[in-house]
Amino acid sequence: MLAPMSLEHIIEPEIPESFELTEKGFVYQGEEIKLERRVRYLLESFLTSGVIERTRYNENFKITNKSRSLDVGIVRLKEKLEEVNVPLSIQAISGFGYALESVKEQDFIVTPYGFYYQGKLHSLSHNEGEFLRKLNLKFKQLLTKGELYPHPKLPEGSRTIDVQISRLRKELKQTKAPVKIETKRGSGYRLIPTP
Repeated sequence: MLAPMSLEHIIEPEIPESFELTEKGFVYQGEEIKLERRVRYLLESFLTSGVIERTRYNENFKITNKSRSLDVGIVRLKEKLEEVNVPLSIQAISGFGYALESVKEQDFIVTPYGFYYQGKLHSLSHNEGEFLRKLNLKFKQLLTKGELYPHPKLPEGSRTIDVQISRLRKELKQTKAPVKIETKRGSGYRLIPTP
């Protein structure tokens, strides 16, 4: 579902008609969003070439150490795009940088704050989002409760995880997402495609 891309998978994104880059950020469906200078630079780079190469970004901003500046900027840009539901997604390209993708109506994309499906962002609580992200990274693989929620103070027999998974299941079912959470009694959970 959400794996690092490679360069051969990059397709120029379709930018929504109601999306416009401005001097201080962007406008989407009449709503103006202001961005920090470096974050706006990232957006402009994506709109120009569809990708951001880590080494070129570091050269442009004279970053010489192993700074996480690009990653922080990407997170901030993702947050701003998701804030106003722009149908664009940023994907990591292993060993290269990042690519901008259009979110199509049928796409199911997990984000740190929820998931996109049918062109809409569905927000989740922090724990629900974290559980979905972990299940998605290990798609079709079984994860124990300890792997989903490695909290040392979680009391034995606690239903915390079960309650969060139940809420997440409900949200996936209500949105008719193409995935569901399967329970392996006494073992854990896994994310699988819906039949």
